Amino acid sequence: AGLMCEGLMPVSSDAKGIYVINKKGEEVFTVNKKYFDSEVERMYPCSCGIFRAELIGDTWIYLNKDGELLFDREYSYATDFVGGFALVQEDNTKSYTSYTVIDTDGNEKATVHFDDDDDIVFSPSVKLIAGEKGDKFIIYNFDGEVVLECPGTVNGIYSLGKDWFIFKNEDSYYGTMDYHGAEILNSVFSQLVYTGNVLLAQRKGDDEWIVVLDEEDRKSV
Repeated sequence: AGLMCEGLMPVSSDAKGIYVINKKGEEVFTVNKKYFDSEVERMYPCSCGIFRAELIGDTWIYLNKDGELLFDREYSYATDFVGGFALVQEDNTKSYTSYTVIDTDGNEKATVHFDDDDDIVFSPSVKLIAGEKGDKFIIYNFDGEVVLECPGTVNGIYSLGKDWFIFKNEDSYYGTMDYHGAEILNSVFSQLVYTGNVLLAQRKGDDEWIVVLDEEDRKSV
């Protein structure tokens, strides 16, 4: 069984295969047909009224709450919809792979370019996308514009906030940086975790978590 989201939950059984039930346990629809000559292997929780489904062969489709195929497209990469947006990939034959931001109607909002999907961070809440292209990490906005070509000290990006992001350096230490490329918190931490308004950190060799930023109190420690 999956998670109950928006009053619906994908489940599976040997007898029925994959199907969706409501809060009363009633069957809403069954996924028992092929899409693009492939069967659905896995379904993910409903988000923004849309299900993301994985087909056998590692491709993806979207279904509505009635189980109908959306956008008439099959994707080689696809995220869940969050805040009305998802990131997808249709064509991975280019030297730099193209990824497209779409809305819940399937409209294309922006195209961005990364080497692959291994390091992509997709943050609809701040309308930013980060990933690796060539030997650098690039951050785009939802207009497809480059917000920052990160300095060479950035070896990974893990969270995109409104004014700053968490990055990892070549020595695998974490810090924060603004969107002008200036370090805010020096990369001296073995862990950095953002909980929504509090930034927690651990130093190397120390199991204690410390608060380095509390946005509710508008203060840094």
